[in-house]
Amino acid sequence: MNFLILKHHFAEDVGNLSTWFSMQKMSWQTIEFDEPLPTDLSHFSGLVVLGGPMHVDASHQRLARELKLIEHFIKAGKPTLGICLGAQLIAFTLGSKIKKMPSPEQGWQPITTHDEKKLLVAQWHEQEVSLPNQAVLLASSSNCAVQMFQYQQHVLATQFHPEWNNVAIRKLQGTFGHDCPLSEVELTLEKSIEKWWFKMLNDWIKRIKF
Repeated sequence: MNFLILKHHFAEDVGNLSTWFSMQKMSWQTIEFDEPLPTDLSHFSGLVVLGGPMHVDASHQRLARELKLIEHFIKAGKPTLGICLGAQLIAFTLGSKIKKMPSPEQGWQPITTHDEKKLLVAQWHEQEVSLPNQAVLLASSSNCAVQMFQYQQHVLATQFHPEWNNVAIRKLQGTFGHDCPLSEVELTLEKSIEKWWFKMLNDWIKRIKF
């Protein structure tokens, strides 16, 4: 499998997704925000849309092209994963409403999964989405009702950042300085989040028929 990965900021990289891709023996191609999007999508098995500092804006030429690309992968039934801004772009493609939150959700914050598991996860967003029609809610928090959802079998979206490990956080700190709301965490927490995240990704991929 070969994944197309869309980035929106040079400091927001794939994080621990690179480890998961390697474990699954998958390849990936990363497209930076200032690089042209590929026109031939036939050799991509799936799509990952990462986070970024901007908001969903269908009038923005680049984001408008990304929305069409996301729609293509969803309609084709190919694995489509969105994180933070990426999740919002997916939700918007599926007809969701996006609005500004009363207050931003930043730093290490608790969420509750659909099976009542409590997790402490990395957050950095000020917009939230409504649950798309026919989507299944997988996680919520007290400040943001839609933290994670699944659409059909092949679409997975998270408002939080399970891909950010300590290496990724150090890069964010080096880029954004005091504006970065996240600090490094103990190895046990880092590994527990990764274990849960990789299980979610494994279950997601197993559900999809290629």
